[in-house]
Amino acid sequence: MAAAGAGSERRVSLGVAVVGGMLCGTFLALFVIPAIYSFLSADTQTPLGGARPRQQREIREPQPSGAVA
Repeated sequence: MAAAGAGSERRVSLGVAVVGGMLCGTFLALFVIPAIYSFLSADTQTPLGGARPRQQREIREPQPSGAVA
C-alpha cells in the first residue's frame, strides 16, 4: 500500500480491518444468511395451510357475466 509518514502503519491496519469487515459482511448478507433462511423455511407452511406457491396455482378462466353488449 502507498502509505508514508507519521501514523501510516495505523492507517493501513485500520483500512485493512474496515475493508475486510465490509467484504465479510457483504458475503454474509448475500450468500450465507439467505442460504440459512432457505434451509430453515423449507419445511414450514403458511398459517392455516395458506395459498400454494404461485407456480402451482391453477389458472382460472374468467367467467362470462351473461351481459350482452
